Amino acid sequence: MSDRSDRVRIAVQWIRFGVLALGAACITPYGPESMLVIGRILHLGGALAHISEWQPIDFSSFNAVTPCLIAGLAYLLYSGLKLPPIRIAMLLAVVYQMLVHVRYVDVFALVAPFFIAGPLAQHLSWPQLRHDRKVVAPARSTMIAAIAALVIASGVMIAVKDLSPPLVPRAAVEKLKEQGASRVLNAYFFCGYLMFQDIPVFIDSRAELYGSGFLDRYVNAISLYDLPDFVRMLDEFKIDATLLAPSTPAVGLLDRLPEWQRVYADDVAVVHVRRQQSDNAPSPK
Repeated sequence: MSDRSDRVRIAVQWIRFGVLALGAACITPYGPESMLVIGRILHLGGALAHISEWQPIDFSSFNAVTPCLIAGLAYLLYSGLKLPPIRIAMLLAVVYQMLVHVRYVDVFALVAPFFIAGPLAQHLSWPQLRHDRKVVAPARSTMIAAIAALVIASGVMIAVKDLSPPLVPRAAVEKLKEQGASRVLNAYFFCGYLMFQDIPVFIDSRAELYGSGFLDRYVNAISLYDLPDFVRMLDEFKIDATLLAPSTPAVGLLDRLPEWQRVYADDVAVVHVRRQQSDNAPSPK
């Protein structure tokens, strides 16, 4: 047990480290803004439910997190590994964030080993009995089998994972260019490819810049939860073309609005333009 002077010295070292880490985090083109933006994102409230990376992990389908969590819990129950209280609190906080927001899976994979590495190394070096508590000492063959199982499981997950490039609306964007569209109401997940093609977007993945009110309005409009507002939005922002996924409810409405015409459709995206700009447009594919 450290005496008071040692604890004070360690506390000062951690405070110094925290200050230096905070300063290092500000050495970016955005300064402290790169940290403040996290607060704005977390204050988006219900709007986060519209963004896939901020949604909770879906355990109804297979994912790599499930077997890792089960294997870790099984090892804890079998071996009796113990962590100091502060490490338990920090590890549980990261686990909670990972379960609530799928984007924290990578953070958990990077941070969790630091919390358990020291205690795990000490645990594996304990004798059969210590402090009147029985500790199961893993045999070398058991460790080799566990590592082999992890390697095999990783190989299987990589083999079954779809590594094909993500679907992007290449043909649909070419059609937009042919139509000369300048104000496009786009699907949320098409923003990256539109930016790549130098086409201004109506909304992109920087949700914190738009705010929860605008994001909620956008989702309610294209989902036709607020049908009148969708039509109002088209006029308010002077939209001359739309680029939406085929499953978007607004696509069916646009097919029925007399001032809009479908000029392209495939399995990835559907393009509609205002009729006054597409009188001479080719028939939809």
